[in-house]
Amino acid sequence: TRLAVIGGGPSIADRLDELRSFDGDLWAINGAFHWCRDHGIETRFFSLDPSEAVLPFCKGVRNAMLAMSCHPSVFDALKNADVEAISFSDLPTGPTTAASAPMIAINRGYRKVYFYGCEASCEGSTHAYGDFNLENLMRVKCNGQEFLTTVDMLMQTEHLAETIRTCQGLFVDCSGGLLSACIASPDIDVLASTKSIHESLIYKEVSA
Repeated sequence: TRLAVIGGGPSIADRLDELRSFDGDLWAINGAFHWCRDHGIETRFFSLDPSEAVLPFCKGVRNAMLAMSCHPSVFDALKNADVEAISFSDLPTGPTTAASAPMIAINRGYRKVYFYGCEASCEGSTHAYGDFNLENLMRVKCNGQEFLTTVDMLMQTEHLAETIRTCQGLFVDCSGGLLSACIASPDIDVLASTKSIHESLIYKEVSA
């Protein structure tokens, strides 16, 4: 009845022993799957993203949970794997795989769900296995602390933090960072952003 949902945040590097000895099932999101496998942690590949960008993470996957809306190339790459495809028609979901995991997990009978590597803040790098979306970086302040994050990570954090805060005891934060701060205090202030985000907002305002 215990499940660990593993994101790619840098914090998972500090949780190796805990993840290796976890007494329950493990779902690793996208690139976190290969990171876990490289560090001796057997997990299920878990992705709900519709983007073709998921394709490189499919190599070597033998057991996966995908959304019906995942890109066709992802299903093709996993045609020889044990794949469970799920529909969102009856489930409330969030903006990312991690944010959607709570309701999927509860629907499958898990009664304690732990979130690792979902801190959504950069500590040297955006992920334990590299940097992504650097053009969308922003600095935010939450619960008296400052964090470097990205637009998609911020959206994930607000949704996931509310879920964990509302259902304490059922969902457990093992990530730290911005996620922990947002669970403690939902107010997030944007202090600075990359030029691309600023220009995008200016363009949308002018267009409106």
